[in-house]
Amino acid sequence: MADHPSPISRPAFPSSAIISERSSPSRVRFAAILVPFFAATDMQWKGGPTDNKFEWISMMVPDGYDWIEYMVRETTPTPQQLGVLHHYALSTMDVQQVYKTVVERGYKPPRSPAIARDGRWLLQLYDKNFTRTEMMIRKPVQTPCCSTNLDDFKQ
Repeated sequence: MADHPSPISRPAFPSSAIISERSSPSRVRFAAILVPFFAATDMQWKGGPTDNKFEWISMMVPDGYDWIEYMVRETTPTPQQLGVLHHYALSTMDVQQVYKTVVERGYKPPRSPAIARDGRWLLQLYDKNFTRTEMMIRKPVQTPCCSTNLDDFKQ
């Protein structure tokens, strides 16, 4: 892929992993994979679509600035849901400018930028397979729902 003369972002931040907890074996696999990881990393933030349901768990990577966001599901996602859950984030200092730029380049985001549940400005972009790209201002601008955001942001 060729570089655009004026890219909308360079650094990438979190990746996501889908965790489905439908049955006992799934919970065992979840524990076997993540317990050692959780022991070696720090919680950044946890939340979900409602204040009392933690479906998004963000963990800082060891010795780094990035994080991994675990998308916990009780059911198997549809292909469209899987595309939305499997996502990555790119950093920006101006989400509104990114919105304007992608619209000028011919892409119409489904929604305008908004403040997400973790208190950060976010713009959601989707490809034809529903894979989601988050354009994010890393530093929260309001108190997040659900839990304290422990990100040591360095923008």
